[in-house]
Parts: sequence; C-alpha cells; structure tokens
Amino acid sequence: GAGGGVDNAFWCPLDKSTDLQWCGLPTSPPAQVRHGHTLVAVDEFVIMFGGFVYEEVGYESWGSDDGSAYVLDANMPRLAWQSVGSSMESPVARHFHSAVVMQNSMIIFGGTTVTFSQEDLSSPWMLSLTSLAWEKIAVG
Repeated sequence: GAGGGVDNAFWCPLDKSTDLQWCGLPTSPPAQVRHGHTLVAVDEFVIMFGGFVYEEVGYESWGSDDGSAYVLDANMPRLAWQSVGSSMESPVARHFHSAVVMQNSMIIFGGTTVTFSQEDLSSPWMLSLTSLAWEKIAVG
C-alpha cells in the first residue's frame, strides 16, 4: 500500500460467532488504496464510493479525489470490485462525504475535494441499486 500504513485489503469478520477476529480477503482486482470514502452494505453487496486515492511517485505519496462507485458481490466465489454508475451525469469526485442506504438506493451528500472546491457538494446524489445509475436529487 501507500505510505503511512495505508492498505487496500477488504476486511471482514472471520466468524460471526466468535469474538472480534478479522481477516483480509483478497479481491481481484484489488481496490485502489484510498481514505475518506464511503462503504455501505445492502444484502450480499458492498458499495464503495469516492475517497482520496493515493498515487506513489518516487518516495512521496500524492493523490486525487475519486468519483467512481464500485460494488462487491459477497456471494461470488472470487471477490471482485465492479465499476458501476458510470453514466453521463454523476456526482463530483470527493472524499469525507456521507452515505446512507434508503429505499434500494445509496444517497451521498457533502464532503470535500482536494482543491477545497464547493462545486456541487451541497446537492445530494442517489445511486439506484436496481439500475446502477446516478441521479441528482432536487432540493428546494
């Protein structure tokens, strides 16, 4: 992973009946190292959005905001992140935002950007978990 002890492992409880024992699960391809992202679970699916993605250049770590959404199906024999919601209209890349699941949709709101731009961060966005398409929610 990137500097500072950051890793990209997907961790889950080893056995729900035991005390807190965790194991890292390999995913193919592994998710990019990131922080400030959101991760929600719906049934057997895990959905990840955004975050600050690390890029190592020589001895230094740099990064940028990611505006991608990925889903991981826990029922698959081989865990794999699949890119979703790549429609023409999608939320601005961000990190340190909030996300909730409501009525078969993931809703994101707020956050910040690397440039501290407030561009469209005050509008909530909804990712339909049925169509896997983004929609900006009108508030007013």
